[in-house]
Amino acid sequence: MATTQEALDDNMTVEQFLEQRFQLILQDFKTHTASLISNLRSEYAEGVRSVKDMMSEATQKRAFCVTLKCIGGPHIGQKFRLEPTEDGEDVFKMGRSTGKLFKEKGVSLYKDKEISTTHARIELRNGQVFLIDAKSTNGTQLNNIDVEPMTPLRLKDGDVVCMGSTELLVRVSDMEQDDVRADE
Repeated sequence: MATTQEALDDNMTVEQFLEQRFQLILQDFKTHTASLISNLRSEYAEGVRSVKDMMSEATQKRAFCVTLKCIGGPHIGQKFRLEPTEDGEDVFKMGRSTGKLFKEKGVSLYKDKEISTTHARIELRNGQVFLIDAKSTNGTQLNNIDVEPMTPLRLKDGDVVCMGSTELLVRVSDMEQDDVRADE
């Protein structure tokens, strides 16, 4: 209590002493919080830079394609190569339809009578491949697990999609690669 004694020796009242201590504590608090705020702003700016870097990497178009090879059903041996287009239209319809959209930019499995006219679709988004069942009558399976209608599921290289009596082996590859893997 030497500090209290020294303060009292200077003819300081208790109220003045407490006010002085309060001002010192308040100044320490302000200095400390200013330091914390500065650190948080710095961390936030670094986080923003990091997220922007990740976003720019993700938005750079990775040239890849999806090859579907029929490994079971009436179309066995047939291959479908799904390539992204320049206009960003990367939705590929799958079904029994023989319409232009299915033949030119999709998968027409017209021999399989268990497949709906518009059974499912494959979408290429942000460098990833998704399978979406289009509320088909007989459903779709991915690796022997039923697919919930209208729920996008990510496809990976080597996955097997079953629709009707057709089984499709999924191959995802860079456009520059040879089609060697599609022959596997």
